[in-house]
Amino acid sequence: MHIGFTGTHHGMTPAQSDTVRTLLDDHTLFTMHHGGCLGADTEVHYMVRITQRCLGIVVHPCNIKAMQGSVRLRPNDIRLFEKNPLHRNMDIVDVSAFLIAAPKQDHMVTRSGTWGTVRYAQKQGKLIHIVLPSGAMVGD
Repeated sequence: MHIGFTGTHHGMTPAQSDTVRTLLDDHTLFTMHHGGCLGADTEVHYMVRITQRCLGIVVHPCNIKAMQGSVRLRPNDIRLFEKNPLHRNMDIVDVSAFLIAAPKQDHMVTRSGTWGTVRYAQKQGKLIHIVLPSGAMVGD
């Protein structure tokens, strides 16, 4: 199973992190796809690194150097070619069975990569788990 992740570059709150960890614990043998950005992407990268259930990580980096986080890859991980954030986020949604989103806000906003990715996933009919800053989960 391929799981997509999108989140705020400000990083997850402790409550968001706990809920995301619980969501991931519910799945066996998955591949994680994320954007490799600062903040939540980097946090989820190392979160799944400690579980035996993660078969590998696919990093979909953006072409904006200032947004890129520092993640270490293992032999079974893949780092794809850099793309602009919009197309990179669409790729993550397209290859994933479902999307986990950890936004900074507790309501949908414009001019947010995380919320834009959620909107695209909705249009594609993907299952989405939105984990709010409070740790509450909304979505399918």
